[in-house]
Formats: sequence, structure tokens, C-alpha cells
Amino acid sequence: MFTLICFVSYGQDGSNIGYLDFEDLNESFIGKKVHLDFCRNSYGAFNIDKIDLSDKVIIELFGKQIEFKEHREDDGFNNWFNEQYLESTELVNGFKIRVSYSVIENITPDGIKVKMIFTYIGKRINSDIVTPPFDYYYFSKDELSKILVEH
Repeated sequence: MFTLICFVSYGQDGSNIGYLDFEDLNESFIGKKVHLDFCRNSYGAFNIDKIDLSDKVIIELFGKQIEFKEHREDDGFNNWFNEQYLESTELVNGFKIRVSYSVIENITPDGIKVKMIFTYIGKRINSDIVTPPFDYYYFSKDELSKILVEH
């Protein structure tokens, strides 16, 4: 007698991110939480060589030109909105500025206005410095590769 035992194994990936082109945006996205992907597409699913796909971008905040680097935890299988962010490459007033996410305020044919929500990382040198937890910024559609939307 011959008995065949089969085991079927299923794995479940996870993602709560949708990747949109600028042209896919419409008024229904106003008020939605997003991450902006600059310059190159940093989607990591097909990144076999594990090249750093994170771009750097200069954003003027609080009257200063600040360089930010994309932080993407995206392997094509497990992609979570809250693990993506932008972070300043240098300390600003003794701390790093992290753009935790942005909220779409307005969409025009040429760009997008967002309210960027900040988290401050590290120890402040001068506790008298009061920095707001958000700022508004307009990005041209030419600066953007994709818009990451939370599902």
C-alpha cells in the first residue's frame, strides 16, 4: 500500500500601500495621507542587486534649505505605510527632522500641495527653539516619481 501525504503551504505577504502616478490623482485624494517618492522610483520589489534606491531632496522649511533622504522599507512583499518616511541628513537645531507622512491639501495640473507632518528625532540643543509639527509645501509633478497612498 502506498500513501501520499501532501502538505500545501501558503504564505501571506502584506502591504497597505498603493503606488500612484501623479496623473492618477484627483480630488478624491485631498485629505489623504501619502508619502512622496522623489526622482527615481524607489519601489524595491525588483531590486535584485540591493542598490540603495533612496533619493535625496532639498526642501525649504522654516526658512532653511534642508536635505532629506527617503527611507523605504519596501521589498515587494511586505510594504507598510508607517515604515516609510523622509529624514533630514543633517541635524537641524540639534535634532533630525522626519517627515512621517504628508496630507494632500491641493492638486493642480502641475503639482501637489501637501501638509508635511514632522517628528523630531534626537536631543535638542536649545530647548527654547519651538518648531511646529507641520509645514505646507508645493511639489512640482516633475519632482515626483510616485505617490504612496495608505490603504
